[in-house]
Amino acid sequence: MRVKRAYVVVLILSLLIVDESSPFLLPPASANVLAILPWGLKILSRTLNFRTISRALDKLRSFLRSNGGRRLRIGDFVDGISKIKDYFDLFGYLNSALNSNSTDEFTADLESAIKYFQKTFHLNVTGQPDDATVSLIKLPRCALPDVNINGSSAVLKKELTYAFSPENETAASFKDVFADAFRRWSSVTQLNFSETTSFNEADIQIMFSTLDDELGVVGGVWLDNTTERRKVVLDSDEEWVLPSEDLTEDDELDLESTVMHQIGHVLGLNHSAIEEAIMYPYIVPSRKRKVDFAKDDLEKIQQLYSSK
Repeated sequence: MRVKRAYVVVLILSLLIVDESSPFLLPPASANVLAILPWGLKILSRTLNFRTISRALDKLRSFLRSNGGRRLRIGDFVDGISKIKDYFDLFGYLNSALNSNSTDEFTADLESAIKYFQKTFHLNVTGQPDDATVSLIKLPRCALPDVNINGSSAVLKKELTYAFSPENETAASFKDVFADAFRRWSSVTQLNFSETTSFNEADIQIMFSTLDDELGVVGGVWLDNTTERRKVVLDSDEEWVLPSEDLTEDDELDLESTVMHQIGHVLGLNHSAIEEAIMYPYIVPSRKRKVDFAKDDLEKIQQLYSSK
């Protein structure tokens, strides 16, 4: 049973047997994400999706090939560059205040952002959209930025509750995946996690909602600064696969690997540039399950919780 397909079947059945106002139905994306926190608002306000980014990158590469493979020069105008600026802005490599009116001009700021990105992920630092850089940008990834100016921040409680949105009617198989992931993180932090049915009062609030198209932004975690509650949102448009199932299709994603990553954010971890790490922001083409802690994950989580 594929998670998304099973969910769709249940959703169709619900349309046949319950009233449209029933909380069983998944609310529109804007009803969920816009109400979460400013970062979710930023994603939707840009209408940034990875198909648009991919098309822009294809246009850019076509332009370079048609010009003998030359490098982009400061001042060049290429259709789609504004979308690439949005991408680097969204994930922390460009200053949004300086790029609020993005154009399709290749600027010194964009060149610097590409170099910053390449250096972060141990690529050849060229400042150009070369093959390795484009290949990484096109991968599905976490919605949170890679560049976090606030640094890591540990949770202040040892006993944490989590709950699933009643609007999603989360299946038991979904809940089991989260429970196993929480146990893994508990073993390296000495934090305790317990499920509660009180969604509004839970320390960690979990929901599925549309974020963008398939294989784009797959999920994220947002902190409510007023209540200190964490909201975990996974993209309901993805083809999620359970641990008991094999990953057989290119568009399928392992649910447990993504949940492990998002719980790391819940606990205060930022992204890692180490591909083997759970906190690596991209889902690599092999789609292999990534649920065991890498050295980088353990070192960073122990730095946060060594005194707890």
